[in-house]
Amino acid sequence: MQENLMVLYLIFLIYVLPVLLTIVVEEVCLILLKEKKKKVYLACFLMNIVLNPIMNHTLIMGTKLRYYFPYYGTLIILEIFVIAVEAIIYIFLLKDIKKGIYYSVVLNISSFALGFVLLIAR
Repeated sequence: MQENLMVLYLIFLIYVLPVLLTIVVEEVCLILLKEKKKKVYLACFLMNIVLNPIMNHTLIMGTKLRYYFPYYGTLIILEIFVIAVEAIIYIFLLKDIKKGIYYSVVLNISSFALGFVLLIAR
C-alpha cells in the first residue's frame, strides 16, 4: 500500500503538478496580454496537457540513458522544441507570425521561470 502511495505521489510531482502550474501561469499571461480569442486559451490548455508531460518524461529518460545527457542541456533543447511547436500552432490560430512567436516565447519563458524558481527553492 505504501509503495502505491509513493508511486502516485511521484506521478503527481513529476507530471500532474508541473502541467497544472504551467497551465495557470500561461493562461494568466494570456489574460495579461489581453488575448480575446477563446480558441487561443483552449489551444494553450491543450498544448500544455500534451507537451508538458512528454517533455518531463523525455527529460527524465534523457538524463537516465546509458550515455548521460546533462539535465540543463536537455532541458534547454526541449524548451526550444516546445517553443517552436507552440509558436507554429499560435501562428496558425492567430494568423500573425510575430504575435504567434511572441506568445510562445513569453508564455514559455514565464512558466519556465516559475518552474526554475520552484526547482531551486526546494
